Amino acid sequence: MNDPTVYSVFRKDGIHTYRPSAYLQFGTATTSLGAVTLLNPGAAGSDDPDVQEALKSTGNYSGIVKPDPTMRQLIKFVNRICTSPDGPNGQLHIYNLFSLQGAKAETAIDTFESQVFSGLSPDFEMPSTAEIHQHPWFLIGWGLKRKERWGRLQERRKRWICTLEKEKIAYFGKPHPKIQLAYYHPCPMLEKNKEPVLNDLVAAYKTVVN
Repeated sequence: MNDPTVYSVFRKDGIHTYRPSAYLQFGTATTSLGAVTLLNPGAAGSDDPDVQEALKSTGNYSGIVKPDPTMRQLIKFVNRICTSPDGPNGQLHIYNLFSLQGAKAETAIDTFESQVFSGLSPDFEMPSTAEIHQHPWFLIGWGLKRKERWGRLQERRKRWICTLEKEKIAYFGKPHPKIQLAYYHPCPMLEKNKEPVLNDLVAAYKTVVN
């Protein structure tokens, strides 16, 4: 299996940490292999001493980090769908509905909703049309969590799907059969579920993209 280099950008703002961008570099090519849209960065990079030292001293970090469990699952996915005998060569970009870090999803979503309501959310807008068209496909895996009070989160989900459909960009994932705009996360917490979900995503990719 080809192991890529992981590049991430982090920013500290008061008590909150944000990861506005991240990508996996397979080989040397800078072209996009595809992209992923998830909920938020979770705890990615939170235990990396280089990241923590930089955030403590300057409030910013940009560079190489160790892959987290979600990234390791995405690495398996990219290697699984690769048809080149030399392995994948390019970049897998990771987007999020919001960039605020938080291991507990519900707490992070509540904070995000509060920040948007107060006009304090530092999140980027949707990627530009030109940027979206750089990616041949999007894997959607922003989870199943939904509450009535999370209107801004649901609006971002709608905006992503509407944009991808309008621009005719291929997208796929493992949708929940009953919850609107809900897609299973690509890396389940239970180890026994990781391989079945990976198999479902590979099948969805082959159906939609191929």
